Amino acid sequence: MSSTHATPTSTLGHAATGLADATAPSRKSRILRALARAGAGASVPLAGRRLFPLWGIVRHAGRRSGRTYDTPVAVQRTDHGFVIPLPFGGSTQWARNVLAAGGCTIRWRAQEYRAGDPEVIDWPRARSSYGPVLRLVIPLTGISTFLRVEAERLPAT
Repeated sequence: MSSTHATPTSTLGHAATGLADATAPSRKSRILRALARAGAGASVPLAGRRLFPLWGIVRHAGRRSGRTYDTPVAVQRTDHGFVIPLPFGGSTQWARNVLAAGGCTIRWRAQEYRAGDPEVIDWPRARSSYGPVLRLVIPLTGISTFLRVEAERLPAT
């Protein structure tokens, strides 16, 4: 059985992922994390639903515990997978779990996808995955790090 994954609190990098150690979170980052935690519970029932395509659910296993987590995230479908914004950078726990495991499962538009080959990318590489409006909006949010995964739809069960 899976559980709802709280927004990560650690800002440490991980040697296996090639991510640099981050410094202590800024005041803006702490405020955004608190807002994300508060909104996470409300987004879980909507994430991954057919009529709510902006959000999906990343199902991943904890690196140390092996426990399964469901994390609601904003997702952008691409020709070969998904691009997922990382507003708190690549050191978020769920992203580190996906990188360490080499993949995850994504529920998007009521379909399950096996996602693999995760890679942390920057805005210039992610930009082409978004439409013209989001190409203007995303830089204004300060999000500059994204997780790209290759994905294939799993057969319906």
